[in-house]
Amino acid sequence: HSICTVYIEVLPPNNQSPPRFPQLMYSLEISEAMRIGAVLLNLQATDREGDPITYAIENGDPQRVFNLSETTGILTLGKALDRESTDRYILIITASDGRPDGTSTATVNVVVTDVNDNAPVFDPYLPRNLSVVEEEANAFVGQVRAADPDAGINGQVHYSLGNFNNLFRITSNGSIYTAMKLNREVRDYYELVVVATDGAVHPRHSTLTLAIKVLDIDDNSPVFTNSTYTVVVEENLPAGTTFLQIEAKDVDLGANVSYRIRSPEVKHFFALHPFTGELSLLRSLDYESFPDQEASITFLVEAFDIYGTMPPGIATVTVIVKDMNDYPPVFSKRIYKGMVAPDAVKGTPITTVYAEDADPPGLPASRVRYRVDDVQIPYPASIFDVEEVSGRVITRVNLNEEPTTIFKLVIVAFDDGEPVMSSSATVKILVLHPGEIPRFTQEEY
Repeated sequence: HSICTVYIEVLPPNNQSPPRFPQLMYSLEISEAMRIGAVLLNLQATDREGDPITYAIENGDPQRVFNLSETTGILTLGKALDRESTDRYILIITASDGRPDGTSTATVNVVVTDVNDNAPVFDPYLPRNLSVVEEEANAFVGQVRAADPDAGINGQVHYSLGNFNNLFRITSNGSIYTAMKLNREVRDYYELVVVATDGAVHPRHSTLTLAIKVLDIDDNSPVFTNSTYTVVVEENLPAGTTFLQIEAKDVDLGANVSYRIRSPEVKHFFALHPFTGELSLLRSLDYESFPDQEASITFLVEAFDIYGTMPPGIATVTVIVKDMNDYPPVFSKRIYKGMVAPDAVKGTPITTVYAEDADPPGLPASRVRYRVDDVQIPYPASIFDVEEVSGRVITRVNLNEEPTTIFKLVIVAFDDGEPVMSSSATVKILVLHPGEIPRFTQEEY
């Protein structure tokens, strides 16, 4: 004989064994960067009666992010994940053999893990047009704030400046300060680039441009366009004559520059208009009244901001008084007399005229020279001449004149001043026989 073992499975009546999942609870972590269509989980259940099983997502996926095969129970990704929108799904999965009470459930807990797929975003409600007062170090400029919806270090935001790092600094919480004193007169406007970077291994960043206006304070004195002014003023100009305009500029905003004479000893000579900077005469200047060879006056002028607190700017003005030839040459006589032989040769001396000029010696205005006036009496001017410097009257040509003839020669004395001034005198020249002309007993003594 032989023996065999027979296994008999006793089934409950009326299909009392629905499909069963291997686990009632599944936990799953998937990256939000998971590709669509990727297989996530095999949820295959078993049915003791061997009935075909139908699978479905009963609850937890209203957006149909996941796909579940009705026949195989394989769970796949149907749509792109975004952890920042939904970071967890709790799916209720059913398996049914189609019979009454032939359904069982399992729960799938899906946790979406983060990838660095977001850059920091700046708060749009914080002001972007900022201002700061010049000449203040470590002055508060403004505040920025950025947020990154990524998780962990991917969402940690760090701030830095994209430009002007030597002028500004930014703290870890986004507060911006000046790193040094700003000078509005050098630059009054900055476009500061703020960079927000996350902490990922491969970080993302965003930038924000801030408009920063530098506000002015009164920190500059007026500065003259020239530190020294030298001007030549003719003597005898009438009082009220404007001879110079000075100018100073204050680079501070709203500055009102005014002018004044600083040297009190010249205030009876000159007036300075407080707003135009025009210098004018209070009295005529007389060159001859100055003891020095070069008549000049040097004094200080100031430019100041009427409403400011800074010291005034200072410049030096030198006024050189120009001699304007006050006096003409004056002859020692109105009429000079001389005698000459009728046949005198060219260059024969006849007499000497002399004139003096009262202008200061050594100047062109006092230098006297002579010439013959050939307009009033032309003929004598053609036969007689005068030496320009010495004033000696001589014959211009060899004479051939009748005795007893009297010639009138007009001599002009003129100076080299500005304007040229002159006067005239008359020389009466009598032509005599050689024996009638008085002679010295010797030519040299």
